Amino acid sequence: MDAIEAHRILIVDDDVDIRDALQDLLQRKGYIVTTARDGREALESLRSVAARPCLILLDLMMPGMSGWEFLTELDGCDSLAGLTVVVMSACRDIPAGRPAIKKPFSMKQITELVEQLCAQDRCSMSAA
Repeated sequence: MDAIEAHRILIVDDDVDIRDALQDLLQRKGYIVTTARDGREALESLRSVAARPCLILLDLMMPGMSGWEFLTELDGCDSLAGLTVVVMSACRDIPAGRPAIKKPFSMKQITELVEQLCAQDRCSMSAA
């Protein structure tokens, strides 16, 4: 199995065009990609699957459960500790200590960031 194929990514964004474009791009690169429309759907997904993503791409400004609320829940959940979250936002106020990419970004920028972060990660398809 190719190293990239072993990496799972969760995209959390309320904008269907962004979700679909990122999913298509990253799947073509060999990543296993799931998506969520908001923080609540993302948390449900994380709690219901055995294999954890190596990386979460998270929009901050979403209806329902925002990215900010998602981060608060994630930080308070021991079973989900250690997940790498990249904040994707046009917002100036980015959470400290988190990798971030400013919207609008190019597909090349997001691909390079994902490749860099996933190369540092040890998750695989068989990770529980």
